[in-house]
Amino acid sequence: AKAVSGTPSAIWNLLSVFCPRDWPPPRPVVEADWYAVLRGTQALMETEQEAEVPEDEGYLIERLRTWIVQLLAHGALPVRERVEAGSLLNHLPGGDPRPEVTKVREIRGLDVPKGACWIGSTAEGAYDDERPQAYVEFPAFRIMKYPVTQAQYAEFVHAKRRPAPTFEHWPEYSWRDDRPPQPPRGKENHPVVLVSFADAVAFCEWLSGQLGFEVRLPTEGEWEYAAKGPQPREERERTYPWDGPFDAEKCNTMESGIGGTSPVGIFPQGARPDGPHEMAGNVWEWTASVYKEYPYRRAADDGWEGGPGNPQAIRTVRGGSWADPQGDARCANRVGGPRPDDRSGRLGFRCCSRSPST
Repeated sequence: AKAVSGTPSAIWNLLSVFCPRDWPPPRPVVEADWYAVLRGTQALMETEQEAEVPEDEGYLIERLRTWIVQLLAHGALPVRERVEAGSLLNHLPGGDPRPEVTKVREIRGLDVPKGACWIGSTAEGAYDDERPQAYVEFPAFRIMKYPVTQAQYAEFVHAKRRPAPTFEHWPEYSWRDDRPPQPPRGKENHPVVLVSFADAVAFCEWLSGQLGFEVRLPTEGEWEYAAKGPQPREERERTYPWDGPFDAEKCNTMESGIGGTSPVGIFPQGARPDGPHEMAGNVWEWTASVYKEYPYRRAADDGWEGGPGNPQAIRTVRGGSWADPQGDARCANRVGGPRPDDRSGRLGFRCCSRSPST
């Protein structure tokens, strides 16, 4: 969108044309409606009028924010437009209005029911460390809908005076040296990166105190089960969280061409029904599990499921990232390369907890 010239009122008049109705609208939404909202928000940013909202035009900002949230929730428009729409939320007055994305006390845990699935893969293209498969039963638990975001991690950094995520090799993801330190501007609703295994564990311990119940990293078995969902024994393979082949519109991998982390929640079609989002791509995720040879087993006494153990033990990371190919985003793929103190612009985490029913 090209910047609007003329008086400051011109942009507000334009926004009332681009986004004329509150949500939900009285008629079905078509693609042109979504594009109008996006272009109107782009124009507002280019005129730099978003910082000086007239009192009688504030409703237009709220209308824009609501429509953009709905755009993301519906997976409307191609992936690059969704990335831009999600990032624009960070720049609007008030920021991203989704509390489950920006506030730790509003983190949404999804119920993963008691059940079983095949851990590992025997499919063509599977790596050796994914074999042999094992059919594993899991009790019910909860897992975060999204990876921990920059905004949520900022609450932890500020409360505990924890060192901010910073690494000279990843300047685009290093935090601003403000007082207190702040996430990279415009990435507040992106997954936090540049966090070590110890950072992730410390966040879970702090979050436990905030929420009043134990929060921890998922084991790699729990992570894969949450991504796949319950499987009948006869269904040996479930490659991605969604049904069907790879689709670059459903995740942030190298094939998507995004070239960096993306706002959480822009890939609703990339999750199984009622399942966690961003389990394929965007960022690798730390798990509690020590990296070991398969077959996988749920045993509390051999160190596999994490726990204090050896703090220098190599942990398994899951999910693939924006910089990695589609094969790394498969549900069964596992990597044991990062050291516990490694930090990367491709590596974040999410939390899990016991189910209230257990």
